[in-house]
Amino acid sequence: KLLKYEKTRGTRGRYTAGHLGQLRVRWRVNNDGWNSDIDYQAPRSDKPRIAIIGDSFVEAFQVAPKDNLEAVLRRQLGDDHDVYAFGFSGSPLAHYLQMARYVNAGYDPDVLVFNVVQNDFHQSLCEVRRPPGMLCYAEQDGRFSEGDVIPFVHNPIKRLSRRSALVRYWYHNLGGRIDIPYLTRELDTNK
Repeated sequence: KLLKYEKTRGTRGRYTAGHLGQLRVRWRVNNDGWNSDIDYQAPRSDKPRIAIIGDSFVEAFQVAPKDNLEAVLRRQLGDDHDVYAFGFSGSPLAHYLQMARYVNAGYDPDVLVFNVVQNDFHQSLCEVRRPPGMLCYAEQDGRFSEGDVIPFVHNPIKRLSRRSALVRYWYHNLGGRIDIPYLTRELDTNK
């Protein structure tokens, strides 16, 4: 069980952010459900294979495909290596283990690279954060074990709102809020 993107619909799009959407980046969900400008091939070639695992830094919807970590590493190594990225926003370090299991079983990489940031550690604990569809660790009697993965279930309202360009613009470009001064101003009763 692993969260990734649907590869059957909406496989290309544009991410915008900032006031009036100044940042405009095209994205593409590949044949295996990951944001990448290339399709991934499960059968091994004779080239060494590198798999990068992480969260939004690896998912990279906010940068052009030619500038993401996967593409830059592929360019630096030349055509001598296969470089694949497996990133999903909000994934903690514990979930990287789940992703590594998937990658090892399906792609048999020679090298696994984990992009770790400071919040990945504490967010791996079930008591701190337990996002649906992601692995976390539960502590009991001083020992840690894998917690049960809460199944991810699509919320029909959220799904519908994600299909709305207006809602996506509001969330990504206006920070998910609308400041309406007259609704937050206190009434002046002295007038």
